[in-house]
Order: sequence, then C-alpha cells, then structure tokens
Amino acid sequence: MIPTGAEMQSRLNAFSDDRRRYCRIWDMSLLFVQGRQNVVYDRMADDFRKARVEGSSVTINLMINIYRNLKSRLSVAYPSTTVLPSSPSAEDVVKAKTSEAALQYYWSAQDLSHKFQDAIGWLLTTGNAGIHTRYNGRDVVTEVISPYNLHFEPGSVNPEDSNWIAFSREVNRDELVKAYPKHAEIIKKSAEQGLNESPVNSAMFGVTAPRPMRNRLTIYEIYFKTGERKILLNSTYLFEGKWVGKTLPLQY
Repeated sequence: MIPTGAEMQSRLNAFSDDRRRYCRIWDMSLLFVQGRQNVVYDRMADDFRKARVEGSSVTINLMINIYRNLKSRLSVAYPSTTVLPSSPSAEDVVKAKTSEAALQYYWSAQDLSHKFQDAIGWLLTTGNAGIHTRYNGRDVVTEVISPYNLHFEPGSVNPEDSNWIAFSREVNRDELVKAYPKHAEIIKKSAEQGLNESPVNSAMFGVTAPRPMRNRLTIYEIYFKTGERKILLNSTYLFEGKWVGKTLPLQY
C-alpha cells in the first residue's frame, strides 16, 4: 500500500534521523580528504570546530594520498560501450553500429566520464552514491546523487529490503510553480513560511551550504518497487505516476 503524503514525509524524516550518525562519519571523512584533519565534534553546536593544538602536537593525514591514488586509478577504469550484431547480416551490422554510435554520443554529451569520477569520490569517502537517469522534457539526462540525499525505508538494514528509494534535491520556487501549477498555492505558502528547509551538515567547514538559499524548496523524488513514482513537497504529492521499464531509474 502506498503511504499518504504525510506518512511518507514522516518516514523520510525517520530515516534522516537514523542516518544522522553516519552523516557525521561522512563529514569527518570529507574533511580529512580536504586536508582539514585538526577538528573535533562539538555536540552543543552540532557541528565540527577547529581543534586546539597544544605544543608541538601534529596530526599526520595519511588519507589524502590514499584517496587521490584510488580515485585516479578508478577514474580510468570505467566501462566502455560496445554493441555486437545478433547475426552477420548487413541489416544487423548496421543496427549494431548505429546503436553503438548512439551510446557513444550519449556518453560524450552527458560527460559521463566526469560524472563517474564524482560518483567514485562519493564511494571512496562515504561508501555509496546514486546514479539517476531521467527525461527532463527535452533530453535524457544522467546525474550523480550525493549519499546525503539518498533515502530508504527506515529500519531497512539492506537497501535491497527497502520497498522504495528516494532522493532529495533543491529546486527554485518559481520553477516548481511553473512545473506544477495545480499546487501553486501550496508551493508559495511553503516558501513564504519557511516550512521546507534542507538539513545542514558541517556548515562551519563547508561540507554543505551554510544555510538554505532563498526561494528554494526541497522536494523528494520517490521510486516504489511496485512501479509508482511520486514527487513529494512536505506532505503533498506534487506528481503521481509510474516509472517505465524493468530497471529502476535510480541506482545506488
């Protein structure tokens, strides 16, 4: 059974609360690969702050070289695309060459090699990343999703056990009104009252933005394993439909 908008928002919040401790580990990992290892976690401020270094105390950061070495190696190990004809007939050979040319064009047009580098960076520092492929009304696009923005069913130990997978993203209020005019009042009200804000992690050290941008709202795009696809703002579904195909558009 598909949960209501309010129930879905509650489950997303519950997962965010459960994941908070892992986010702090990810924050520390990201700070270390930036060369900012002299930090401590301040529970009162719920943030990292610079540690006081007494005397000649020195922290040697061994992660940077390991991270850079692994990322450079994995960045050139991405797969290549090849399409083989199903038979030696001229028609199948032409189809195979045409399909391969189309895949190579998409790879180049979407700059997938650099996007894979971004995904590898997230995998090395946090252990997860999302790859989302969608049609934006003009073209088919592929985007990398930060693990901070991935959401699964609360309580699921293995992501495969989750009945749905979602990701959050910030969008401009006016663009959201244009895309979903039927919900214009709800969208404007959310922006005016500040009901919808993105979580902020490690603002002091720039791991994420220090505060939400003006006139930005956080929406959740949710894919259910039963085939439904929904877009949620607070407790309101702005869009309800189905995703097409056998492969989930959001991989992790």
